[in-house]
Amino acid sequence: QIQDDLLDITGNEKELGKPIDSDARNHKINYITLNGIEKSIMDMNSLFEQAITNLNGINSDSSRFLKSILLFIKNRKS
Repeated sequence: QIQDDLLDITGNEKELGKPIDSDARNHKINYITLNGIEKSIMDMNSLFEQAITNLNGINSDSSRFLKSILLFIKNRKS
């Protein structure tokens, strides 16, 4: 959700396929409005690293699949 909120502010409208800043225009409170962009990025990265660390303890196809999903979410542009 943090990444989604960040993309709403920092994303590219063409890549997202929807207008940016829609949360602000709709007066929605989100993670970014509560914490700011810098802290939100730090929190997202921290949660990502924590999840990867937890999955590193599991050697299975499922953990590899979950890691690939996490990477996709963290790096997505739309």
